Amino acid sequence: WEPMLDENFLATLRALLPFVSQDMSRPWQTGLWLNGTHAYGTQNIALARAPCTWPLKPVLLPRAVVQEMLSLNANVDCVALHMNRVLFDCGDYLMDVQPLSDLYSQSVVKMLDDVEAKGVQTPVPEGLQSAIIKIAAFVGDDKFPCVYFGKRGVATEDKEHFASVEGIELPDSAFNVDAILNVLQVATHIDLKDFPRCEFKGPLITGVIAGLRV
Repeated sequence: WEPMLDENFLATLRALLPFVSQDMSRPWQTGLWLNGTHAYGTQNIALARAPCTWPLKPVLLPRAVVQEMLSLNANVDCVALHMNRVLFDCGDYLMDVQPLSDLYSQSVVKMLDDVEAKGVQTPVPEGLQSAIIKIAAFVGDDKFPCVYFGKRGVATEDKEHFASVEGIELPDSAFNVDAILNVLQVATHIDLKDFPRCEFKGPLITGVIAGLRV
């Protein structure tokens, strides 16, 4: 058994859960990866990590396990590996977890190491998140919901249904609606000028979101 010394463990899981994929065609993206120093989550459009002390060898916790831990508000005292399973000592009960067999690539680690070394300088424009929420219901394509940024503000695609919020000057860019809203829930800074690959950071999280080429 190894003690869990990270006081922000559950807060880290909660912050990263929206970035974990539910697409079973990419198993490694359907889990939250703990590599010792950070926790990682991705759904292919956005990649994010947060500092997280993990005392065991790297593991990939399934999304459903993370959701269960958060719903129980599990206070993890100690963790152990036994027969390729992860045991969580939560005081009154044990959680016996079968981790996913795949792990994240080391290129993912380097990518976000580079983001932190470079730094993200531009604050999130005031009112951007609320503007996207206002027009999200008017996005016409349910399969590929997209929102467009530009000098005049934020808009949906000009099809049968259209909506826009003006007054926010932004670099020309386009994003998946759900993915950019997930980012803006945790980000204080985002470099939209680097579209289509835009780096972001918040008090806890560092990440990258891929824009849509249109």
